[in-house]
Amino acid sequence: MRSGKVRRGALLTSSQSAFMFLYNSGQDDALVTLCGFDHASFSALLALFEPIFNDYSPYSSSAGGGLIKALKRRDKKLGRPRGVTAVIVLGLVLTWTRTKGSNKILQVIFGLTHNPTSLWIRFGRRAIVKVLRDHPQARVEMPSVDELEVFVEAINVKYPCLTDVWGAMDGLKLLLECAGDEETQNVFYNGWTHDHYVSNLFLFSPDGKIRKMFINAPGCWHDSTLGNTSGMYPALDAVFESCGGRVVADSAFSQVRSRAILKSHKNIVDRDGNIRVSRAIFRAATSVRQMSEWGMRGLQGSFPRLKDRLQYEERGERRIILLLVALLYNFRAETVGQNQIQSTFMPFLKLDVANFILGYGD
Repeated sequence: MRSGKVRRGALLTSSQSAFMFLYNSGQDDALVTLCGFDHASFSALLALFEPIFNDYSPYSSSAGGGLIKALKRRDKKLGRPRGVTAVIVLGLVLTWTRTKGSNKILQVIFGLTHNPTSLWIRFGRRAIVKVLRDHPQARVEMPSVDELEVFVEAINVKYPCLTDVWGAMDGLKLLLECAGDEETQNVFYNGWTHDHYVSNLFLFSPDGKIRKMFINAPGCWHDSTLGNTSGMYPALDAVFESCGGRVVADSAFSQVRSRAILKSHKNIVDRDGNIRVSRAIFRAATSVRQMSEWGMRGLQGSFPRLKDRLQYEERGERRIILLLVALLYNFRAETVGQNQIQSTFMPFLKLDVANFILGYGD
């Protein structure tokens, strides 16, 4: 009565589960609500995921048969046929990112008992990271020169006084469980908010994608420390020297360490009484910095799993989860849209297909 698990006798089979009924209905809005992807983008991701699902095993080759730390090749001549398909496992992982708390509800939706649910979620996370890490629609990379020109123009259209800004960056702290010993616990403790966190740094561009990031850092690190440790400042300087492009950030970041940062100061006058920037540039920079706030909201809103308190562990699982969410976020921005940054700064990316068919989408 208190096992906390949903047993096999109370579940439909995975092939007859609620998820498969929803998936086979063909309704895009329902699939977006559950998984975050419509059928077209889900199929595109499935085409990448299915070969990995078929070729790799969620079990290790050790005698204990425990969960693997890395993907291992599957021996298709051994073992029983799988009771789940690539569609079910992909849907399971995507739905896991869209929910919070325990996996009990996922057992009911997908017709899986406790152990297979945990097993396939763990395996699916690694498989998705493997296929998306170097995929052009999902990978996290700095923009090309041509892309930078488009981004600068997109921001300049909305804010004419900003002629060289192409992105915005900010830090994100995610809640973390307390570590087992006091020394490690202090590393992740933030004295300002009196809680434990994992610190992350994200740089967003006007097309809604993450262009550079630093994830899974100790919670006691300041945002400027993240920028220095991650190599963010040198990367921004390289862009600034090549084409003069800058990014907007708040007062936590250092202009001394990077000339490529335009800070939205709370006070436009420095300690010596000199004007830092004009009032018009200050207001425009503050507005553009909202891009990074929308990006953080998009990450946590599209993937509520990030709002859960992350488990403290040292096996690399937390980093895989953060990397998974970032890659899915980029892939979703590219294939699904529904991105506030994109619709605000680059609305032409969401032109109706009928316009292209009729010849109006040039």
